[in-house]
Amino acid sequence: MSEESSSRNEKEMRDEQAASAADPPFEAPRNEGSKDKDASSNDVPQTAQPELSRIAGVLVLVPVILTYFLWFLDLAVISTATPAITSEFNSLVDVGWYGGAYQLGSSAVTPLTGKLFRFYINLPVGAVVGVLLVLFRIPEPEPKKPAREVLGTAVKSLDLPGFALISPAVIMLLLGLQFGGNEHPWNSSIVIGLIIGAAAMFVCFLFWERRQGDEAMVPFALLTNKVIWSAAGNMAFVLASILVADFYLAIYFQAVNNDSPLMSGVHLLPTCLGLVLFTIISGVMIEKLGYYLPWTVSGSAISAIGYGLLSLLSPTTPAAKWIGYQVFYGVGSGCTAIAGYIAVQNLVPAAQIPTAMAIVIFCQGMGGAVFLIVANAVFSNSLRRLLRLQSSKIGLAPDAVVDAGARGLRQLIPDGERLAIVLRAYTDSIDNVMYVGVGVACVAFAFAWGLGFKDIRREKAMSNAQTTRSVAAKEKDLEAGS
Repeated sequence: MSEESSSRNEKEMRDEQAASAADPPFEAPRNEGSKDKDASSNDVPQTAQPELSRIAGVLVLVPVILTYFLWFLDLAVISTATPAITSEFNSLVDVGWYGGAYQLGSSAVTPLTGKLFRFYINLPVGAVVGVLLVLFRIPEPEPKKPAREVLGTAVKSLDLPGFALISPAVIMLLLGLQFGGNEHPWNSSIVIGLIIGAAAMFVCFLFWERRQGDEAMVPFALLTNKVIWSAAGNMAFVLASILVADFYLAIYFQAVNNDSPLMSGVHLLPTCLGLVLFTIISGVMIEKLGYYLPWTVSGSAISAIGYGLLSLLSPTTPAAKWIGYQVFYGVGSGCTAIAGYIAVQNLVPAAQIPTAMAIVIFCQGMGGAVFLIVANAVFSNSLRRLLRLQSSKIGLAPDAVVDAGARGLRQLIPDGERLAIVLRAYTDSIDNVMYVGVGVACVAFAFAWGLGFKDIRREKAMSNAQTTRSVAAKEKDLEAGS
């Protein structure tokens, strides 16, 4: 009886092993909108993801961190120097254009304000970054084609016609938003023509990109992937949210509180510390827990609330309040700062990650540039309207006050009731800008939901397992062929 039972158990075990061998291996789910790779991509052998030692990982991360340090340093310098620049050049209405042009990369040479030594710190740090990138190789998710083979198609892959279409569209849009209500009325032919021209060029750009297919600067096939377009939209509004607060808080401190550019930067530390600290915390927790969506959703909501609190600023707001408002806003911004990147890098097929990241970064820069101009339009139009209503009490034309700039305000109106009226107009206009920030943060909140509630630890394990099976299958085929 025991022999029959043992024989039956052995037979059942053999049947289970045969069934499991017959079942196909578990495949990682394909992302929405992902297409089959073209023939050229199949020529590149798949390899398992390279693993870095702790020391090598640190050496690779150091130049990346230093690069981001330079980027944020330049943003901080531009935002805190902008109020002084407005006084030097009598151009308060150009605040958005300074930041917008910087984001587009079109202002490689900054205005000669006599303070270029602020940028010299870029040189030694940049040198360190360059040396580290030369000495230490950053591992690639997939083997790359030889350089000579890539150079043969480099010009075509740049999509220069697409760039020639999108560049004037962006410039015309920014100029239209900049001119509206400042140099020209909103209903003027110049402003309307610029905005309509921008729309027409953008439509032409879309048609061209669709015609180019996979060779386009922004391939439409990738935009059907929900993770990619959600990350692009989310990061565009996240950066816009960060920049709007950064620029207009600097104006608040220098124009209303009469801070120097140095003290203005010091008073922005609550925002900077909250942003940096919670960017690190959210990154570590996402790595540990695997879920990025709770951080970006809650961060966008907290940012919107923080902007709502910042809209309460007045000429007499005590330090305790504006510090608390900044901490609240900075924490929210830090929670949202990297979730879009993490989603793309973990949920998009490895071969598509470089293009997907380029799309996200492009949209991020565009969002920051456009909404700085939008915020500037709201600020300048609101300030002119409020000054016009109080012009009889101020005794000066609105243009005279605006042309004085943020730092030259007290030279024009030293003190007294007239200065109090002008400062109130400034803070009310800045409060209106903060309402724009509330809307921007809410749109970032909406885009965040499209990133999906995914556990990146599981997705990464499934992707590595699939790659390992693919490599093993190819090696087995090669052995069988030989």
